[in-house]
Amino acid sequence: MICVGTPSQQDGAVDLSYVISAVQQTCDALGKQACTICIKSTVPPSSARDVLQPLLDGYDNLRLTNNPEFLREGYAWQDFMQPDRIVIGSDCSQALNTLERLYRSFSSPIHKVSLTEAEFIKYLSNTLLATLISFANEQSQIADTVGDINIQKVFTILHEDKRWHDSSGTKKTVNMASYVYPGCGFGGYCLPKDLQALINQAEKQGFTPNLLKQVNEVNIGMIDYHAQKIIHHTKQDDKIAILGLAFKPNSDDVRDTPAHKIIAALLNGDRKNIQCYDPEAMTTFTEHYDFPIAYKPSLEECVTDADVIVICTAWQEFTHLEDLASFTKIKQQDKFFDLRYFLAT
Repeated sequence: MICVGTPSQQDGAVDLSYVISAVQQTCDALGKQACTICIKSTVPPSSARDVLQPLLDGYDNLRLTNNPEFLREGYAWQDFMQPDRIVIGSDCSQALNTLERLYRSFSSPIHKVSLTEAEFIKYLSNTLLATLISFANEQSQIADTVGDINIQKVFTILHEDKRWHDSSGTKKTVNMASYVYPGCGFGGYCLPKDLQALINQAEKQGFTPNLLKQVNEVNIGMIDYHAQKIIHHTKQDDKIAILGLAFKPNSDDVRDTPAHKIIAALLNGDRKNIQCYDPEAMTTFTEHYDFPIAYKPSLEECVTDADVIVICTAWQEFTHLEDLASFTKIKQQDKFFDLRYFLAT
């Protein structure tokens, strides 16, 4: 197990020299002895693939793994002995099994992933924490600028949201996970409206909420990102099936729904042959938006003659797509776009 420093360089890039040196020394010391080398240092995604794995070329007896740590300052021993999850990354099944046996006595879930995925998960965790902290800090600045707000009190009340806790209200768990999961952007009435309102209010008071403005810009940019990806992988005359019109499942609310922005972008991109289906929101969608598109009465009718399938809302009904022959064909042609990362890949 290699756990050496990975300090920052002046340009912000990670200095991998200590890891590289440790791997090289390990290879030289082991010689022909079979061994699994485990990187526990925090290294940027693709470091193993592009930098470290080539160091093992010619050593058929050595296997590379990545096993990131999720340790809090001051609680390292507790977090090591009782981890909430164990991540093992390797592109070698034998190496994965070796580390899995090592952690077999732990009661935590063990996730076997690729080398790059393991590296990314570590950064995913830390950058989310950094974002949440910066969000809270910027909100405190807004509150201070507006005035007449007890910052400690309002944040304490914020934490009483039941989505942060399990049914007993004592243990923080994954009920907030749906908000920390990628998709095609948030919509509906509340989030976009309230986000823009708070930005405007802060600016009126002379404070520029850069993080909130970036949140808004990223959300807007997600629509164009997905639309351009669809346009790039389709032909002008392809029949595109849009599944889901509501901004979230189990609702017919289509206010500021990402689906309408996706459809508008596709039409502007000269993708005119569009048909849609939503279990509940088709009537309200036609009342809110005037698009030259077709509406189908069922999931099967919407996708049967389609060339392209796009999921915009994670309705449970759409899990039945995998039972349809037309879906299998479209997926094989790389013309299936799950913008909610909803179906298993």
